[in-house]
Amino acid sequence: MPWSTGDVLTATGGKLAFGDPYAIHAPISTDSRTIENNSIFIALEGPTHDGHRYMAAAVDQGARCVVASAARMIEFSTEGWEALGVSLVLVKNTLTALGHLARYRRDASAVRLVAITGSNGKTTTRALTASVLSSRHCVHATRGNFNNEVGLPLTLFRLAPDHTWSVVELGMNAPGEMTRLGHICRADIAVITCIGEAHLEGLGTVAKVTEAKAELLDTLSPGATIILNGDDPHLRALAKRRGLSPTWYGFCEDAHVRGEKISWDGTHQHFTLCHGTEAVRATIPLAGAFMVQNALAAAAVGIEAGLSLGEIAAGLGRTATESGRLTIHHSESGFHIIDDTYNANPLSMEKALNALSSLKGDDRALAVLGDMRELGEEAPRFHRELGGKAASSGVAGLYICGDFAEEVRQGALEQGLPGDLIHTGEKDALIRRIKSDTHTGDWILVKGSRSMGMEQIVTGLLCR
Repeated sequence: MPWSTGDVLTATGGKLAFGDPYAIHAPISTDSRTIENNSIFIALEGPTHDGHRYMAAAVDQGARCVVASAARMIEFSTEGWEALGVSLVLVKNTLTALGHLARYRRDASAVRLVAITGSNGKTTTRALTASVLSSRHCVHATRGNFNNEVGLPLTLFRLAPDHTWSVVELGMNAPGEMTRLGHICRADIAVITCIGEAHLEGLGTVAKVTEAKAELLDTLSPGATIILNGDDPHLRALAKRRGLSPTWYGFCEDAHVRGEKISWDGTHQHFTLCHGTEAVRATIPLAGAFMVQNALAAAAVGIEAGLSLGEIAAGLGRTATESGRLTIHHSESGFHIIDDTYNANPLSMEKALNALSSLKGDDRALAVLGDMRELGEEAPRFHRELGGKAASSGVAGLYICGDFAEEVRQGALEQGLPGDLIHTGEKDALIRRIKSDTHTGDWILVKGSRSMGMEQIVTGLLCR
């Protein structure tokens, strides 16, 4: 959708240093390497990159509107820009301006918007929700992990006139960030999937994580719907504390949208989706009971959007699986890998270990675990607890890498896992060891934080 320079000025409250206020531009970019002709370049300042240093390159490549910090422009030359037809908009803070532009675009759109947050399950719930709504609507959704103060605006800039629903994912790791994201997207439906020990380095305690996620609820459109996981005690306490009357989903008896009778056929989970007196059998191509919870959240959104249970079930069944999120690979050697390498925190580790125990049936289970990052000073304790949970889950082998490998090992030993079943080391050494230990039919969970690069182990195990 096009922007005039005047739109940019109105949205940001910026000052036009020079240029034509009626000039039309599109699209918006924050990366000088992706500039298109006649586009708008936002010079973002970050901890490692400063977009102001790339303004000239952006103009050379075709940018015809530049949004920059007024305080920084004394350091840079704009000679020849005006002759090229460039408009220069000066603002106080370019990141704030980016958010204002996204809010302007969102307000100009007629879409209804679903915002999804939580300690785990955001991305899968977003994919399930978009698939459900697509049963009847033209849906816009977050791509990849564009869920922060840069990614959310770039997502909203992709809104098109034919979109009727938007599904966005919101992530945060510090107080106040969710408030800023919430004001940008102004959600009509807010979904919180769960609360757990995530981003404690920036937030400190689970109670503060709860309040940080709940900031979203203070930014919603008038009459917005709140959808919460009824199986999560932190969200139950939050609703009681705030006097909320949310739509509950989950396996609990009082859930408005409830799941029952779960089964697994080796590639799909089947469950009964219940709402009021209605029920329908539904299927998702995802493993793990908590994935059914995510599907129930998506179903609750679908019901709010006026879809029938049949349309919702059809949408759930069409959901595409995403790499690294409990993806199952069947090797030529006869073992199975549960690839959950996208990210990790204590709650998601526990859920993944539960899924491993469920999926293995009568076969052996092996766990390959990497560090969980951003846990602050409590990280050693959480890693010892992880080792204990792995041991209690009945694994026949535990393979650990990372800075906290010894803490995981000690936790497993304390819970009775024999030392000869525990192996620590670098990824290449662990791959060789696992290959020598693996039997036909084994189920192998591979999981760790994104920065650990645990997908390298998945690739290594699948290579003959």
